[in-house]
Amino acid sequence: MLESAKCVDNPLLESAKPAAGFDTISGYGSGRYNGAAGARVEFIFTDGGEPGRKDSGSIRVWEASGAEVLNVNGSLNQGNQQAHPQPSVRRLVQGLRLPSF
Repeated sequence: MLESAKCVDNPLLESAKPAAGFDTISGYGSGRYNGAAGARVEFIFTDGGEPGRKDSGSIRVWEASGAEVLNVNGSLNQGNQQAHPQPSVRRLVQGLRLPSF
């Protein structure tokens, strides 16, 4: 379950189009890992501007014991993450697909 998500404008990123007012979304949540409750997830996604070569993402997952089971981060090889002004942010967060374990 998504427990918190926040959108901020990182002054080190240049993402002029579209003018969303933010270029970074981060958040965390909890859920199940291998059927066991108590897992946690944290994520950060950035929109580094067009055409997406500077976009990045990070996902970390911990099982209930606190052991980290996933830690992936880096720049996009393909595609383009795009920040959009409200109300599209709500759809972005609701449509966020995290890996299923």
